[in-house]
Amino acid sequence: MRDLGRPEAPVVHGQRRDPLWPEGLVGSMTHCRGNRAAALARRTDVVGLGLDAEPNEPLSSGVLDVIGLPEERAQLLDLRAEDPTVYWDRLLFCVKEAIYKVWFPLAGTWLGFTVALVSLVSFGGTDGTFTVVHQIPGPPLGTQIPQTLHTLHGRWHSERGVLAAATLVPIAPVSAAP
Repeated sequence: MRDLGRPEAPVVHGQRRDPLWPEGLVGSMTHCRGNRAAALARRTDVVGLGLDAEPNEPLSSGVLDVIGLPEERAQLLDLRAEDPTVYWDRLLFCVKEAIYKVWFPLAGTWLGFTVALVSLVSFGGTDGTFTVVHQIPGPPLGTQIPQTLHTLHGRWHSERGVLAAATLVPIAPVSAAP
């Protein structure tokens, strides 16, 4: 908060234990064994952001069947063949958690695991990007904000046994490089 020119303030939680950021700020937080992180931005720059971290370990038996769409599970098999050092099922879960963390504060509604189709891209196993296409309409983000939550993009990283995923919805759409 200080880095953004704001006084320090407590972050309280809402009814669903979601963080309620001070006026004018958006943010996300995460924690897993041995790691914790938070990201904040001014609401004048960013509509919302989502961050998640998970241990680079396999999901418990049966979880992938609950959270993964058939297309996603097929993609994970290809990625595992390319790089077995990343637990791609856990990364999929991590990405979907980051997406939920940007979705919920904006939509105010639950987002099930199977209504967001994730496509992962790997840049050699330690870094990559993802695209998420929601199968349900997102909330209107306001007249000054030209994009919706239908398609989101983000980055992921794997280091020292931790997977991290982050996404944000900027005020202005990010243009593609020429």
